[in-house]
Amino acid sequence: MAVHYPSFKQLQYLVALVRTGHFGQAAELCFVTQSTMSASIAELESLLGVQLVERINKRNIIIKAEAKRLAADAEQLLALADRWLGSADPTQRPIAALKVGLIPTIAPFLLPRLLPAVHRQTSPLRLENSEKTSNELVQAVTSGALDVGILALPFDTETLQVMPLFDDRFYVALPRGHSLAPATSLSAADLLGHKLLLLEKSHCLSGHTLQVCQLSTDNEVAGSSLFTLMQLVANHQGITLVPQLAVAALSALDSGLVFIEFREPGRHREVALVVRTSWANQAGVMQLAGLIRELISGPEADQGPR
Repeated sequence: MAVHYPSFKQLQYLVALVRTGHFGQAAELCFVTQSTMSASIAELESLLGVQLVERINKRNIIIKAEAKRLAADAEQLLALADRWLGSADPTQRPIAALKVGLIPTIAPFLLPRLLPAVHRQTSPLRLENSEKTSNELVQAVTSGALDVGILALPFDTETLQVMPLFDDRFYVALPRGHSLAPATSLSAADLLGHKLLLLEKSHCLSGHTLQVCQLSTDNEVAGSSLFTLMQLVANHQGITLVPQLAVAALSALDSGLVFIEFREPGRHREVALVVRTSWANQAGVMQLAGLIRELISGPEADQGPR
């Protein structure tokens, strides 16, 4: 009697579904439609003879304990397949190795959390990291110099596949003792009449700041990094907006800094992963995206000042 085994794609789909807990997000990670993802999981359930997912309604599902156990085994099998393919062809770079580029307003704040988490992964994932501006990053991923880019939207990603990771809201950085410091939250109207410091125009954060504040470009360009801006703010040279991702690290720099939630409606900026649509290493991309989402949404995620 012939034995039918699950395909590697079905294993990848199962791992993605368990990681995200959502058919739509899992489909994005695997670059397939939601209907394809759902049908493949249903086929896997039929093949294994077990229920992996309890479908409550179109939006809500429950991942069964058996699915979580099988997904852990599937990760090991996929990692073994990666190593096997790499040993079969010495010229082929292992699937788990990714050349990743990050923009300067993300790299120093995400990598200290991401790299230890990568090291703890049971499935091998090796990252080769570099820091580039958004324009440089899109060009490098498009040309093949980088495999993956992590940047902030909105930004023109040209023909690249975009995978949203998390929303990154803004906080207003002020010197302690500033007239706005006692506030629990601030709006764009509250900032009128105050000197707003920006990064150089090569940083997309400047454009995002102006857009969310609905301001013109006649503000002072004062630094090439957020760390420089913090020194200026601490010394009462002006105020600025910083992403929530950076607040914990920046607040540790100087006790003279205060960070107030910026309450403007709509999305401030969205951190996303970009990859070529032809890039074959879906397993590595899926693992990286899932890990970042877990870091940001997990119980230890920094939610900014209270």
